[in-house]
Amino acid sequence: DKLQAATTAGLQRTSDPEGKWFPVVNGTLGVRGLSLEAVGDGRVFALESVEVDLKRFAPSQGTAAINAIQLSAPFVKVLRNQNGTLNWGTYFAPPSSDKAPRSAANKTSPFALSIASVQVNSGQAVFEDHSLPAPVSKRVSGLNATITDVDTASSEPAQFELALATQAQETVHCQGDLALAPLSAQGTLAFTGVDLPPYAPYYQAALPLTLASGRVQGETAFQFTPQPQNTLTLSQIGVQLS
Repeated sequence: DKLQAATTAGLQRTSDPEGKWFPVVNGTLGVRGLSLEAVGDGRVFALESVEVDLKRFAPSQGTAAINAIQLSAPFVKVLRNQNGTLNWGTYFAPPSSDKAPRSAANKTSPFALSIASVQVNSGQAVFEDHSLPAPVSKRVSGLNATITDVDTASSEPAQFELALATQAQETVHCQGDLALAPLSAQGTLAFTGVDLPPYAPYYQAALPLTLASGRVQGETAFQFTPQPQNTLTLSQIGVQLS
């Protein structure tokens, strides 16, 4: 009962004079009870269920349109090792670089993918940073997110919204636009109840004193561009310390 699917396959004809036929698939797909464990790290990913509503998939035409993707109760563990690397970077081997480059004549056209809606409900995450003198650990719950209007063939950005809370009753709300080519994001970020002392390993070297207590809340506009190097720009910053 972990895999459920209902699909319809058919043929469509192109509008060109030759009128070629090509296969088209649509339907729904549901998977339940996914889990991934890594040696030494334990369970690093789990998913109660994922449901996909496929509007149209035409592989010979290089197009796929999805009405909705819904992820229920996902769990992910992110570990930063002592050398600063992330656990997820070690789980999958990088692609081999000794292959001959593909000639321009053999290059295929980019696949056109559109997704009307992606929804994440009741997610959880664990983050552990072991690269610091004093390790930092955070558990996130109540993670809910939506992404709408994803289209790799369009220059228009997708929209996203994310909300989460930690076990220390810290909350984060983020929303904005997500561009795919080139990849970038911009929007607003708001946070409340951020307890400063647990984050001391990150800022202690820059302060000549130790904070025994303190919570901060605020909001900011941001713009993030990962290429050519990670660039994060903040503006309209408002912060309140209590």
